[in-house]
Amino acid sequence: MCKSGMSTAGTSPLGACPDNHRADEYTMTTIKILAAVFTLCLVLIAAFVARKTHLPGRIKKAEEFLENEDIQKASEIVKKLLYKYPDYAPARYLRARILIKQKQYLLAISELNGVLGIAGFADFVSEVDVHYHLADLYHDTQQWQKEVEEYKAILKFNPDDIRANHRIGHVLYRQKNYGDAREHLLKAYTQDPSLGDCLLPLGVSCFHSADHTNAEQYLLKSLEAASDPSEAQYYLGALYKSKKDYETAMRMYNAVRKDRRFLVGSMRALGEIYAEQEMYDEAIERLEEGLGGLSGKDEDRFRTVTFWPSVTSGPTRSPRRCTTGRRYPKPTRRIATQKRNSTTTAAYWTTTTRGFFSPPLSRNCSRSSPKSSPGSTTI
Repeated sequence: MCKSGMSTAGTSPLGACPDNHRADEYTMTTIKILAAVFTLCLVLIAAFVARKTHLPGRIKKAEEFLENEDIQKASEIVKKLLYKYPDYAPARYLRARILIKQKQYLLAISELNGVLGIAGFADFVSEVDVHYHLADLYHDTQQWQKEVEEYKAILKFNPDDIRANHRIGHVLYRQKNYGDAREHLLKAYTQDPSLGDCLLPLGVSCFHSADHTNAEQYLLKSLEAASDPSEAQYYLGALYKSKKDYETAMRMYNAVRKDRRFLVGSMRALGEIYAEQEMYDEAIERLEEGLGGLSGKDEDRFRTVTFWPSVTSGPTRSPRRCTTGRRYPKPTRRIATQKRNSTTTAAYWTTTTRGFFSPPLSRNCSRSSPKSSPGSTTI
């Protein structure tokens, strides 16, 4: 090793030691490299921070434009951001909201589903909000089943979500899925009793689920809040009829008989009530009134039946018989039977799953002596 003050070959006594010189150079080089790496790290960190603060700032500015209905400026900002960062989730989500404002629902659906496919999108965008938007869009485009699926996805995050239970309950009610509709609507209404539009669907759903106690409660409450009480009155009539509270049932049915939606059903029910009380003339009058409420479209679903009018005295009348050539289902029920002086008078009608009556007599109806027993059907 080189020592100070001693000479060596090729060096002066006072010269610097070559090993020390190399060590100093190596140290300086290392320091320079570390300084460069540190500087680069600072630059990268600054760029990262700038991006993190700059991009949300641009998104916030675009959101302000969107809230002020300045869709053009909002779109320009989003377009520039997506040009540099195509998978930037907040920009994609904001573009979907812009498309919704523009009523381009199918494009918005595609954009929102694209957001759900971006890795880590939940760090920037609420997944629940995305599902809410998709549910609304599927509703507006009448894609009911997909709407239900979105609400189910929302309920995975929060089974007691009021809005999700409220909306999915109404969708299931429209689909006549009364059991599931009742469950969801009950969750929503229990948490928020101000949801008055739950009352009628809840009452009807409880009625079809044989929960008559709660059905009566919700239907009566819906009468107080509804602008059109006809549907509630109709179901209350059916409920009281099942309890054999005929007086109240008749009052409900008579209240809705002027509504064509419930004319046929209410007249049928009134006919059954009068027949049960052996008031056959009144029963036949109500049934005939119900027959008159059928349209030609409904008439095609039925088979012409022999109708025996009620008689009080005198010879037995010949039944009216129609031959329309149409095919109708066979008669399913006899509503009234009365024996007077060995004369049987009866009224028959046919029903289908929709609860319609047999059609009114057509033009080729004629009176003739019956070729079969009373109440028989002729074609």
